[in-house]
Amino acid sequence: MTARGARWMIDTTAEGIVVIIRDRTVFQLLAWNFWLDEDTRDSIRLVVSELVTNAIVHGRSTYRAPIIEIGIIARRGEVYIEVSDPSDEMPVVRPIDDEREGGRGLLLVECMALKWGAERLPHGGKRVWTLLRIPPRPSALRRHRPDREARQRHRAQLQAQLYANWPLTPIDSRPLAMAT
Repeated sequence: MTARGARWMIDTTAEGIVVIIRDRTVFQLLAWNFWLDEDTRDSIRLVVSELVTNAIVHGRSTYRAPIIEIGIIARRGEVYIEVSDPSDEMPVVRPIDDEREGGRGLLLVECMALKWGAERLPHGGKRVWTLLRIPPRPSALRRHRPDREARQRHRAQLQAQLYANWPLTPIDSRPLAMAT
């Protein structure tokens, strides 16, 4: 399977945007026909939630619109996810503090990711990225595949879910910067 990629602009003032974008990421991978077991789906949702939440909470800029971008690239065995925001302030992994309610998000990302990092963007802002493992499709599922029509119907249903009333603007003009 060749690599597939997508990028969306996200208005951070939209209600429920974190849930929308984490589910959108999983649906997009499924629409591309990547097999995701339940643990992998949960891991992707958690990592995307943490990165997007950090971008919304810590990525604000008084000089730029409340817009962040998320990009994904998936290929056999891995998915790369990046979230860009307008703030130049780099993320910091904080030590665990039982007295503090928040501050554990990047520790979770660090534990779940094969790799992760952050970098400043040339025209301001930053990109935080992570590389996650996608398990191979179990051999039992490889042997018994639904017929072509059933696969096409399933893909059409996933595509409909992807684009139904979700406030995301696709961006096709800028390539993703995959750090590996």
